[in-house]
Amino acid sequence: MAGKLPGGSNTKLYGYNYLPGRGIGEGVRYINEEEAEWVRRIFKWYAEEELSLTKVANRLNSLGVINPSGNNRWARTTIYGILKQPAYIGQDLQVPDSTPLIIAKELFDSVQLMLRSRKQLSPRRMKREYLLRGHISCAQCGRHYIGQARVMGSKVYQYYFCLRAYNGDTPPKCHNRNWRVEELDTLVWAEVEKVLTNPELVFAELQKRTEESQGDMWVKELERVQRLIKNRKAQKERTYKAFYLTGDEETFKHDIATVEQDIKRLGAEASD
Repeated sequence: MAGKLPGGSNTKLYGYNYLPGRGIGEGVRYINEEEAEWVRRIFKWYAEEELSLTKVANRLNSLGVINPSGNNRWARTTIYGILKQPAYIGQDLQVPDSTPLIIAKELFDSVQLMLRSRKQLSPRRMKREYLLRGHISCAQCGRHYIGQARVMGSKVYQYYFCLRAYNGDTPPKCHNRNWRVEELDTLVWAEVEKVLTNPELVFAELQKRTEESQGDMWVKELERVQRLIKNRKAQKERTYKAFYLTGDEETFKHDIATVEQDIKRLGAEASD
């Protein structure tokens, strides 16, 4: 997908390539898939893993990803600029409908809410603790709960809000309740104390998670083996076709024997 833009200094944007046209308004901005994938990851890390701007930049630096300036040193200001860029949801401020979207509007809106919330709750503005931030999700829609403060008169009250319930501009709106921070923190801490004073509960939970993890590993391994078997069977068909076209019997016998041996071995792995 691509849109048309007039030429100028603002045509280059990380995640896109720009192809100038012959006349004004004929230039084309289209998605650069390699850069666009990093844009998607940046939004995902910030929204789903709740990494800070600095931690997102550090992760990109550790991976050696080239930044928009052409070097591999990312800064938090660069991450902030990407997260605030409306062109990624197709909303170019200069030329409407000129840029193909990379990010879903719902994700973009959630990130804007988180940016505003973190700015309000930054240590430079106020020092408040949200112990469960990043650890609780909505039972109705699955989105994260965020910490937010509300001022009522001369008092400040702290709440946990479901992202989708708080951000009413992004349908469908979730109607799950808000929680006073001290109320929910107290409930959760009571459960933590109960577990810490009962070693049997800790052991039972660890055993349960170990069994679930082993079960997941077995399923993934079985799926991997089944994919390999499917691949070898397709390879076997290609070997027959190659023999039909070339008549090279010696190569055919060798390749068929190798493929059939692989299929037999993988079948034994799948049945173990």
